[in-house]
Amino acid sequence: MNGQIHESRGRLNTFQRVMHGWSELHPYNAVHTYRIAGSLHVERLREAIRETYARHHLGIVHLSADGRSYRHQTDDSPEVQVLPGGEDPSSRLTEHITRELNRPFERPTCKPLRFSVMSAGRGAHYLSTTYDHWVADSVSARLVLRHVLGRYCRLEIPENRERLDLYPGTYRELFAHRLHGLGWATMAMSALRQWNRNRSARRVAYSSTTQMAVQHELYSTAPGTVSRLREFSHSLGATVHDVILAALGLAMAEFMPRRSCRGKRPDLALGSIVDARPRRAPT
Repeated sequence: MNGQIHESRGRLNTFQRVMHGWSELHPYNAVHTYRIAGSLHVERLREAIRETYARHHLGIVHLSADGRSYRHQTDDSPEVQVLPGGEDPSSRLTEHITRELNRPFERPTCKPLRFSVMSAGRGAHYLSTTYDHWVADSVSARLVLRHVLGRYCRLEIPENRERLDLYPGTYRELFAHRLHGLGWATMAMSALRQWNRNRSARRVAYSSTTQMAVQHELYSTAPGTVSRLREFSHSLGATVHDVILAALGLAMAEFMPRRSCRGKRPDLALGSIVDARPRRAPT
């Protein structure tokens, strides 16, 4: 195994332990893909990843036997998988992302980031990064990729001058200003109301409860769709995410099991992750 072992250690917070538990049932992975103009330079990309890892001590994670703590070390020989784009790069990319979403990471020692590149047609290429979700969320993964892409594309990004904070603290430390007195009571009442509303659930009929594979699909929209969607969302005082979530809920409700023979559409609850970073205490 490569890399110098650093004494940087940490404990998994509650959500990390939950997500790590989910990955025992099925890979809980996420994939980010970037379309980059210009020719592919595999060795330059590998060097950009290596430099990013060296600066921030990233690359390899060792989980404790009980899954509650970890230590990490630098990977000084990161791997980059080079894939053929073929005559239809978009279809090849969709197939690749589907495979990555269903391909588990090793345990208890793993490299929680996997890099791959593929031709996107004449004059462009795709860079994909798959990450083990208990290690990082979308924001954290994008921060790492910002450093990699800055080096690879030779861009001067002012934010990249700062080192990444790998373990800023626990929720108790970051949200201490909210976790006291009335704050605890408010959260307890909110949790009780949610529990009361969600005491029953209906399981969708699957062909097999052990079949948990997921599939990625890529769709294109007509030119101007995104700008019109933004304008529509703004007119409602909502975000694009809110509108898409509402549309998804309506579409899913049409195919959910009926609660009665009268054909009444069932109640359907959808959840969405919210980035709580803006609410943390100043650091």
